[in-house]
Amino acid sequence: MQSVAVRLVVEREREIKAFVPEEYWEVDASTTTPGGDALPLQVTHKDDKPFRPVSRDETMAAVSLLEKASYSVLEREDKPTSSKPGAPFITSTLQQAASTRLGFGVKKTMMMAQRLYEAGHITYMRTDSTNLSQDALNMVRGYISDKFGKKISAG
Repeated sequence: MQSVAVRLVVEREREIKAFVPEEYWEVDASTTTPGGDALPLQVTHKDDKPFRPVSRDETMAAVSLLEKASYSVLEREDKPTSSKPGAPFITSTLQQAASTRLGFGVKKTMMMAQRLYEAGHITYMRTDSTNLSQDALNMVRGYISDKFGKKISAG
């Protein structure tokens, strides 16, 4: 078993050493609509072919052409999107998020969570499970249905 693992490590190391980095550039544009809304764009094609400039000169030539051009939207397609919320926090993910997003240490995070818990704003935060009982799920679905309508609570 060791020889297989060693072989895989050696092969990967050879791939890493053989890697030759290639320079490439991207062209992004910050535009606005006539209504003043921001419209960020990324240039991915030129003359109906994929465009991936490999030098500063090639990139600046494209930017120069783009700055002189006028634009119009020929078609707009709106697509409905939906996303599921992330899993509820467990102790470790609460601490990680507080550290990353707010710069809080573990002690401050847990003190703030305790205050929120005591005020009834969050459930007990010292847990390592994200599972909810069927009774709890039914209760939440009922609340959402009553408060916002059956269409929102479906799912």
